Amino acid sequence: MSKQTYLADIFFLLGDEKRKLPIILLTFLLVSILDLVSISLVGGYVTLLTQPAESFPDLARTALRWLGVDQGEPPILGLGLFLIGIFLVKAVVAISVQRVIFAFSMSQMALLRTRAIHAIQQMPYATFVRRNSAEYVNAVVHYVGQYTGSLRYILSLVSEGLVAIAIFALLTAISGMALALLLLVGLVLVVGFDKIFRHRLPRAGKLSNEGNQLAIRAINEWAAGFKEIRVLGREQYFFDQVSDGSWQVARANTFTQLVGAMPRYLVEVAIIVFVVLLVGLNTANGNSLESIYPTIGMMGVAALRLGPIVSLVITSFVSLRTNRPGITLLRREFDHLTKSGEESLMHRKGNDQKPFKELVLREVSFSYAEESRPALKNISLSLISGESIGLVGPSGSGKTTLVDIILGFLEHQRGEVSLNNQPLRDHLQSWRAQIAYLPQEIFLIDDTIRENISLVGKGKEVDTYRLQLALSQARLADFVKELPDGLDTILGENGIRLSGGQRQRIALARAFYHQREVLIMDEATSALDTKTEREIVDEIHQLKGDVTMIVIAHRLTTLQHCDRVYRLDKGRIVEVDSYEEITGKIY
Repeated sequence: MSKQTYLADIFFLLGDEKRKLPIILLTFLLVSILDLVSISLVGGYVTLLTQPAESFPDLARTALRWLGVDQGEPPILGLGLFLIGIFLVKAVVAISVQRVIFAFSMSQMALLRTRAIHAIQQMPYATFVRRNSAEYVNAVVHYVGQYTGSLRYILSLVSEGLVAIAIFALLTAISGMALALLLLVGLVLVVGFDKIFRHRLPRAGKLSNEGNQLAIRAINEWAAGFKEIRVLGREQYFFDQVSDGSWQVARANTFTQLVGAMPRYLVEVAIIVFVVLLVGLNTANGNSLESIYPTIGMMGVAALRLGPIVSLVITSFVSLRTNRPGITLLRREFDHLTKSGEESLMHRKGNDQKPFKELVLREVSFSYAEESRPALKNISLSLISGESIGLVGPSGSGKTTLVDIILGFLEHQRGEVSLNNQPLRDHLQSWRAQIAYLPQEIFLIDDTIRENISLVGKGKEVDTYRLQLALSQARLADFVKELPDGLDTILGENGIRLSGGQRQRIALARAFYHQREVLIMDEATSALDTKTEREIVDEIHQLKGDVTMIVIAHRLTTLQHCDRVYRLDKGRIVEVDSYEEITGKIY
């Protein structure tokens, strides 16, 4: 990847924040001017200490008259205090500029994390499920962090680069030979360092990213399968993955941090080499040490100021090369958003919400890219407001794929899907605003019952009447009253402190609270015992006529209140009957 592409990725990820850069550049210019003035004053001050007044250059005389010193011996102490004041002002301004750089970089971190999670949220479902969740964590946390670090270094390079240009301009007027020597020493250090490490640093960055992703994935998978893994005694498998990933990160980061620490010490050596060579060359040319004191003083101060700049350049190269793979991957995350068809579908005209009347599928077919056999073939069904329909069939028969088509997560390749006699794809937002989806594995957050049902966020107002009504409708009111903390009871990660039936009722209460007209239950009772399932089915029966339902189940007893039952096999609807007719044929 070329440097132009790398910089293009950096500026692309800045987004609209690029408009702030000109103002930031102006602050950088101010610092460079102050550095130029302060170094010039050091040279003048050294001249005052080492040269008689009559030998002062015209510029120095003019400056002294401007300060009110036009005759006699100049007040050394007073001018020294003035010099200190100038350096204090420069320090305050320089620190303020560093604050601007840090604040801008950190604000980009916050903005970019929110943009990254938004980009991931807008991915097409088919794209989302093909990737591991660890990749998304890495993108939002680690890659954004690497981008923030790179942006900070680039801004610092620009700021310090302007200072370096100002200093070089001053040194050119003082001593061309000294400037040439300083540039030579600096170039040997920077170019040599970069030549040695330019290819090894991106490899280290890539290894660090891969190690982080491996460790995060193993931790996520271990937490999700805690019980089964504990019973099987296979913790070592996940321990090894976390250990391998962590040590890979440790080795890669040890190398990059060591390389990043080198410049400070190398620059110290380079400054000493420069001063010694400067003195040696002037002595060889027959110049007296007294005559070159001002030059050595200014060059010394300039070298001390340029030393951290050279160190920054080298350290920046280390960081930029190390972070390069992560920034490339982060850019790709945002490319997913620009290529996503779903966001445009969600914001089409016609997404105004209208009461649900009818959903119809006509000869719908769908195939996954990696599968040769169609997942659905010529599916036709209808769902009218207030109805309940069931979907039954063996695993792999296409039930979940059909629901994903109905939800708009997958787009059919043949046939028609219409909502209220309009194409569903033109009304996805309106359609989803009327649906509650209950999968087999209920989604719960590690928070209170109130937050799990409302999902409105901390500090935001919850409709108390709707919440109590939802609890009553889901038959949770008595259970909540018995809890010491009531609605403020923390459920634990994924509702670990609840039974299966209680988790299902929390999900039902969530659907009721958000006043959804259509309830889709995807194997939602398959993991429950017979008694709890019967209770949930009875509660579903109470909803009949008020809520439109699509119920997917392995057990036919779950479908006993459905108006029609569609039996699927190998992606086709092979039978449409009432619950009684289907059970009669099977039994």
